[in-house]
Amino acid sequence: ALQAQGPASRSPAIAGGVAYLQSGDGNVYALDALAGVERWHVALGAAEGTPAIYGDTLYVNDGVGALVALNVADGAERWRFADAIAPNASPVVVNGVLFTASDEGRLFALDAT
Repeated sequence: ALQAQGPASRSPAIAGGVAYLQSGDGNVYALDALAGVERWHVALGAAEGTPAIYGDTLYVNDGVGALVALNVADGAERWRFADAIAPNASPVVVNGVLFTASDEGRLFALDAT
C-alpha cells in the first residue's frame, strides 16, 4: 500500500493492472494494482484530480495551470499544455479528444493521439 505525504482524495485511473493516482503531496503515482508496489512517481504540483488514460499516455493537471501528458510506462513527460486561463479540472478522453476545464468556465478540447 502507498502512504502518500498528502491527501489522495480522488479516484485513481486504472489500466493494464496499474493504478495511477494524483496526490496532494504534489506527486503522481503508478502502483501495481494487485501488489500495491510503486512502479514510479513524478513530482508535478499540488493538484488533486483523477487522471485520464488514453493508449500509453496518462493525462493530469499539475495544479499550477498546465495539463501534462505522461508516458504510462515510466512517468516521463511527453508534453505540457498551458493557457492564460489555467485548466484545472480532471481530464477526460472521449473518442481521442482530451477534455478539461477551468474555474473560469472555459472548456478545452485537445487531440489525445
